[in-house]
Amino acid sequence: MAVVDNIPLGTRYRANNTAETAFTCVHASSGRRRYRTPYLTEEFANVLEVCLMRLPFVRTVRANAASGSILLIYPPEDEAHILVLAEGLEAIFAEGRTA
Repeated sequence: MAVVDNIPLGTRYRANNTAETAFTCVHASSGRRRYRTPYLTEEFANVLEVCLMRLPFVRTVRANAASGSILLIYPPEDEAHILVLAEGLEAIFAEGRTA
């Protein structure tokens, strides 16, 4: 994640000046990553589950709008693909949009 003035790109601020990260990895282990975003809607969660499962390097996708959680399970050797995918998702959510 890129940083400008010690603030991660994609960070938004609420009215009370507390940072709200638009998209972040909250857990990573071999072949498994969980991301969180406050911008995940039920509709976009469904789109992500359908579309990301079409990628040959994704084994499982679980997106939960209530928790803002996106779980990706993949072969460990495909980690580089997942990181590129995460950059794309980060760009979408950094703008506070879901499509």
